Amino acid sequence: MKYLPIINTALLVVVLSIVALTAFDKPKMAYVDLGTVFNEFAMQQELSGQLEQLNNTRQVQLDSLEVNLQRMASLPEFNPEAPNTRFLQLRQDYLQRKEQYEQDSQRLVQEYDKQIWTQLNQYLNDFGQKANYSFVFGANGQGSVMFADAELNLTKEVISYINERYEGK
Repeated sequence: MKYLPIINTALLVVVLSIVALTAFDKPKMAYVDLGTVFNEFAMQQELSGQLEQLNNTRQVQLDSLEVNLQRMASLPEFNPEAPNTRFLQLRQDYLQRKEQYEQDSQRLVQEYDKQIWTQLNQYLNDFGQKANYSFVFGANGQGSVMFADAELNLTKEVISYINERYEGK
């Protein structure tokens, strides 16, 4: 019986030590809204602007061809049942360019998205390591994170970090 207080004290110390270790050894976790991070990433905005500029230039070319086709079709000597060779060639050129531009645009979107996600993943990895996070989850609205406390949301900090890194700061 005289050892009971010592045993109880030792047991209490062990239990408190285990509780303290598990409480202080919790992994640091947070999440980011991937859609917002992607859309606010300077690289994405830059490449999106380049793609839009390219598409606008191509649309001007297509519009010019279309105006030429309409002009030819409005001439009094134009016969819709038997269009001349020049009109047929111009129409074929228009259709081929339009299809080619659409395919090129889709390919560029996929290529740019791949480049953006590769860079984003690297920056997110760097951010997580630098800030000592064990996990940084990506919430994308498709079920990967169904709920998260808003206090754990790092989206704004991550956007600031990745854009500074992208700009070389």
